Amino acid sequence: MVVQTTAAAAVVLAVGAFLIVFWLGPGIGAALVTAGAVVVAVVVAAVGFVLFKLREGPKDAEVVAAYLPVLTAEWSQAAEEAKRLSGAGDVVDRDVLTGHLWAAEQVLFNQEAPVRTADGITRASGHIAEARYLLAVAEALGRGGPRPHRGAPCFFDPAHGPLTDKVRFNPEGGADRTVSACGSCRALVEAGKVPPSKQVVVGGIPTDYWRAGRVSVPYVDGYWQQRRFPDHELHRLRRDLKLTWDPAETELPAHLDREPPWYAG
Repeated sequence: MVVQTTAAAAVVLAVGAFLIVFWLGPGIGAALVTAGAVVVAVVVAAVGFVLFKLREGPKDAEVVAAYLPVLTAEWSQAAEEAKRLSGAGDVVDRDVLTGHLWAAEQVLFNQEAPVRTADGITRASGHIAEARYLLAVAEALGRGGPRPHRGAPCFFDPAHGPLTDKVRFNPEGGADRTVSACGSCRALVEAGKVPPSKQVVVGGIPTDYWRAGRVSVPYVDGYWQQRRFPDHELHRLRRDLKLTWDPAETELPAHLDREPPWYAG
């Protein structure tokens, strides 16, 4: 579409230049055409630069600085819960659960190849999201409840695990929207309270992760994967940057022939 539009514009400009030269003569006409070409070139270059900046991904260093501490804490919590699994662990595939935690561990804690890119943050958060879902399954089925819906994570804090319901949320100064919520956050909303959102430090200032713009795209992309994010601005950034994480494309490490991680139980 872009190529076709550019080609059509080039044809129109060429015809226009020919008519100017034809009517005004080679001297004045050529001068006007040259000046017009310079103006068009400057405008095209400016538009191209703006479009490039709009599609430019988040800076790796900024993303890692903001989310490495967040994901380290989330991984540690999930690993501790995996270690405490008892008989409830029989209702989930422990190898798959351990595999996701092990894969996230390699991204976050590998001293030889420390995480330095936004893509690493996406992969780590994606594996933690998968592990968090399996932990929620183990907890629910272990107490005789139904299997949790494999949907989006809790909007207020993705580390809370998958949703149990959807609620209406109207942040201060924001539009009313429907968001996924875990049981605890849903109860707070129903009580007329605003659940605290996951905080991330950007530029030395703590802020709600969903308000952090491009810095949060890799983190959100790992947790939401192909799902739509309820905040319009952040969802637009994800769509424009075309950053998606598909667990089917990520082969888990061949860890079963190695010594199990400490959290394997």
